[in-house]
Amino acid sequence: MERETKPLENFSRVALDFCARTPLVENRRWIERCIWKLLDALKKPSPKILEANCTDGWDTEIFLQRGARVSAVCSSQERLDFARRRAPDAEFHLTNSDSKSETFDAVWCINVFQSLTLDAAPKIFKEFARVLKLNGLLIFNLKNDAVIEMLKTNFEILERESYPEECFEKELFLITAQKR
Repeated sequence: MERETKPLENFSRVALDFCARTPLVENRRWIERCIWKLLDALKKPSPKILEANCTDGWDTEIFLQRGARVSAVCSSQERLDFARRRAPDAEFHLTNSDSKSETFDAVWCINVFQSLTLDAAPKIFKEFARVLKLNGLLIFNLKNDAVIEMLKTNFEILERESYPEECFEKELFLITAQKR
């Protein structure tokens, strides 16, 4: 159990730092376009989204504005409370939501894998595969190609997109994968 606590503490620190230094201009605009692209790809009027790492609730709010039903998870009570104030119509859960299998049309997982160890990734992907509906989409960003190989157990990679030049996280890329 000690092993899982340290990555979560590190994750909370990284998430807070990300929120503090994320420019509200190009980076957030690009993420918003990615949310729109995801919702358009789902072709549903009210898709069910699991947002892993809701940090400040900004993405949660965008999903709700576009008609999605959102279940947001965060490991920090402070960040969860902040997100809840920003997007009160979403469901919020501290850490795991204990969702039923095949509940979600998509999992939105931005800025999670930068702070977790490689040995934690397979467990997380397995859980995402469990809660996603067949052909559900997983959207996440990362720097490490080794994580991509772990993903291929349960998912087919549909797209790999680099962050645009104007965004500060140039070393990251966004992955869209589909549950098999």
